[in-house]
Amino acid sequence: MQENVPLRVGLIGVGGIARGQHLPGWAACSDVEVVAVADVSEEMRTSTAEKFNIPHTFSDYREMLSQAKFDIVDICAPSALHARMILDSLAAGCHVLCEKPMATCFEDAQKILAALHKTDRKLMIAQQFRYDPMTLQLRKFLADLNIGDIYYTRAQWLRRRFLPGQATFTQKHLSGGGPLYDLGVHLIDLAWWMMGNPQPTHVSGGVYNLLAKRTDLGSDWTDWNPETMDVEDFAAGTIRFENGSILSLETSWLAFQPEAETTQIQWFGSKGGFQWPQGTIVGETNRIPWDTQIRKHQGTPAHTALILDYVKAIREERPVPIDPVQSAQIIQLLDAMYQSAEKKQEITLPKIDAE
Repeated sequence: MQENVPLRVGLIGVGGIARGQHLPGWAACSDVEVVAVADVSEEMRTSTAEKFNIPHTFSDYREMLSQAKFDIVDICAPSALHARMILDSLAAGCHVLCEKPMATCFEDAQKILAALHKTDRKLMIAQQFRYDPMTLQLRKFLADLNIGDIYYTRAQWLRRRFLPGQATFTQKHLSGGGPLYDLGVHLIDLAWWMMGNPQPTHVSGGVYNLLAKRTDLGSDWTDWNPETMDVEDFAAGTIRFENGSILSLETSWLAFQPEAETTQIQWFGSKGGFQWPQGTIVGETNRIPWDTQIRKHQGTPAHTALILDYVKAIREERPVPIDPVQSAQIIQLLDAMYQSAEKKQEITLPKIDAE
């Protein structure tokens, strides 16, 4: 690829994540031009184009793909549309960056991997927690510290009363699920990645929609319709891995806890442990316990760092830093938790065929 030729980007969906994270990230790339946006809202696509100096707008992303030549398509549309848009963008010969999740069911994730195998294009899912400044600091520190084998990880993202009331979150055919898909997809990716991505073998889970059905409860964000909401407001699950390690997961939009929000992942190793985003590393040497606190610094915004790394992979013609097979496996794990909750039994996972 010619390094002196700017990469042309077409953006699908101009909601908050696009305007607040992705477009500033592309703006930080000196060798990239966002040349078009597509969104069903005329007001949104027009105002976004004006704010970010984007020359072309479309109401239909398929028209955008057919009328303009892009190197990269960036997908920030509602979750239920991701799979179809990824497949269409790959078919148009474009590299693809897509917001999480890759898809809203494992069947669609498998179709994406099959299509990807037939092309030389690069697909990456924007799991930006891998680029969080504290994550990068932890990995750098842990590279020189032996914490042994990680045998247990606990991941929590629990909100007391932060339920997003929009239909794109609360209706399963649009979102894929509730906090398990909204929050769990991030937690599993980061927790599992820091464990070294061992092979998952068994999944169990429970999902609940008890508080969201009550009309006497509220949310600090927006109201929701209890009658049309068909996703969970709380989910918990356990993933067992081939090496014997375990990952436990808890997510909620509504939950009776003292804290407004709790976000934490804790890894337990045979020679030490660590926490995110707190940046605490603990251990014991010669019967003397010790704690190390990493000082948090601002760093490059996570989405910007992710986009810069993705562009570098394209330029250098190397694999993307976030393996799409791992992103598909996360969808497999989420689906298995729903299956386990429905069947009230543990689910045994087949291995994904990367081909």
